[in-house]
Amino acid sequence: MQLTHLKNYLNNKTMETKEYVYLWVLDFNDAQVYKYNIEKRLYNEEPECCEDYMQRVGHEISNVQWMVSPYDEVLDENNGWNVAD
Repeated sequence: MQLTHLKNYLNNKTMETKEYVYLWVLDFNDAQVYKYNIEKRLYNEEPECCEDYMQRVGHEISNVQWMVSPYDEVLDENNGWNVAD
């Protein structure tokens, strides 16, 4: 009986889905754009977690621009976005 309970628990845990927002960072130190997945619940409870996270992964906060977005892809001409003439 306990084995069945454990299997059900594990199945339910693996089926849980987390919602994410995406932290986009334009880092002027290395001229790169970075995307990080941030758990939506964490961001909603502690929006300052983004700056803390960027510092932990090595970004110099004074030399970046950043934003949080619900979108995980860049819009460009290669994936359906067109510039109006």
